[in-house]
Amino acid sequence: MNSNSTTDDYFPGTAQSEQQQLDAFKKSLIQLRPVQDICQMVVAFLKDFLQAPNMGIYLWNESSGAFTVWPEEARDEQNRLMIYDPFLLYISDHDRVFMADQMAHLPDSDPEVRSGGQRLFESKNADMIIPLVLNQSLVGLIYAGQAQRDLHSEHILRRIEEIRSLAVMALSNAILYSRLEGILEHLEEKVKERTRELENAQSQLVQSEKMAMLGVMVAGIAHEVNTPSGVINGSVDNIENNLGFVLSSLRQLRRSISPEKMEVMFRTIRLVAVGVFTVRNRNVRDSFRRKKELGAALEERGIPHSRDLAAFLVENGLYAPEGGSEETEEMRRFLGGILMRGMITLFGDLNAEDSKFVFKFLREVGNCARNLQNIRNSIRSIVRIVRALKYYSHLDQGDMTEADLHEGLENTLIIISSVMKDHVEVERDYGEIPRVVCNPDELNQVWTNIITNAYQALKNRSDARIVLKSRATENRVDISIRDNGPGMSADVLKKIWDPFFTTKDQGEGSGLGLGIVKGIVEKHNGHIRVNSSPGQGTEFIFSLPLRQPGK
Repeated sequence: MNSNSTTDDYFPGTAQSEQQQLDAFKKSLIQLRPVQDICQMVVAFLKDFLQAPNMGIYLWNESSGAFTVWPEEARDEQNRLMIYDPFLLYISDHDRVFMADQMAHLPDSDPEVRSGGQRLFESKNADMIIPLVLNQSLVGLIYAGQAQRDLHSEHILRRIEEIRSLAVMALSNAILYSRLEGILEHLEEKVKERTRELENAQSQLVQSEKMAMLGVMVAGIAHEVNTPSGVINGSVDNIENNLGFVLSSLRQLRRSISPEKMEVMFRTIRLVAVGVFTVRNRNVRDSFRRKKELGAALEERGIPHSRDLAAFLVENGLYAPEGGSEETEEMRRFLGGILMRGMITLFGDLNAEDSKFVFKFLREVGNCARNLQNIRNSIRSIVRIVRALKYYSHLDQGDMTEADLHEGLENTLIIISSVMKDHVEVERDYGEIPRVVCNPDELNQVWTNIITNAYQALKNRSDARIVLKSRATENRVDISIRDNGPGMSADVLKKIWDPFFTTKDQGEGSGLGLGIVKGIVEKHNGHIRVNSSPGQGTEFIFSLPLRQPGK
């Protein structure tokens, strides 16, 4: 890489016009250079162009596992940005220049994003942040402060967009080239050290490919966790409001209901709360008919607000049709007995104002229980994702062990669901298979690579489908992953195992994935068959022994 040029190449003197300086900067930047040189050139040019003495750039730092300021400053929190920072996730999805005076009113953002952005601007005394995003992945970000030029002017913003686009390309090329150089040097060393070093290279390539995939999935996983977290946060606020109303209304409740009916009221409250919290299957089918049916029954018994009360009971699963599950039948009997009699007793002689208040009180109790149910379901969703991540990484098992291949496939689907979203239908045709002696961590990488390849081949198809199939023979297990994508020609099939060969668009694949897959399967003393033809989709069939030699 040519690193002899300096910023003097595009700042020969003030006699040059701004356009000449920018053209010289572009010409110099497109040359392949080390990452440090690219950073130095971009920061120096922007300092001069914006007349902003306060300028710096955050880049990903593998050693610290965060984005850190370049050149490296004091090791404190304000110079480190974690990859899961809400503001970083936001700017990865909203690829544009951000101004400090816009932070308080960011569109489509929550308070955590806005406060995170404000903290970053304040900690760096910045007026502008310029994200460097490639394929929805954050490469780095530039901050600028104390600028003498008008950062809001259309001319300045247009120039910054030109510089930003070029900086992203130059930095990504430099990072990629640096990594490729490291891989080539590494491979040379492994050739000299023969088999032992080749095994180490294989392990490192597997981990590198896995980390690259996790890098693509991390924003989606964060969203998967953030959604139930948002539900929990909203439910907590709702519960606070529900309880606030209930507690503040106890005195009015005593005035509205006679002492002899108070015990009936408290029993009804307990039954409503327990019912809402315990009913898990709230089938919405025929809900209109059930509301009408129950409303008529309540109206016949002279209960005020019968339609509103019927809607409340049906929507919260407290009224179920006959012939349902054991749980819903039990709830129906509960409603037809104790709850119905309680409603008749409570509302029998109340005036319109008091009956309206009592109904609102019961509804707040039910809403409180329903919010608790939402919290419980959201926590279960988070636990499911975390459990899948733990299994997927298999941090505590780096060697051969007995594993359930179905569990590995399902956890892999959970992890990459944030990438596939709901664009692909996944069918399962699982047979009865025994546990297999294997390295689960490495096989998870196989499933991830093949399923992701299938998903990418199915983009823009309305009938996209992936079929997972498993069968067991006397001493082997076969796992099939089939898609209904465009398939591959015979010429492509011959090359799919070659290192660096890929049919994907630039930036979407390294061409190492299938070679790693083949290496892992062969390490497990298994083999792979591929069935594919143009227009007929692709099927990978993995045949693995139940036991490894000596295990």
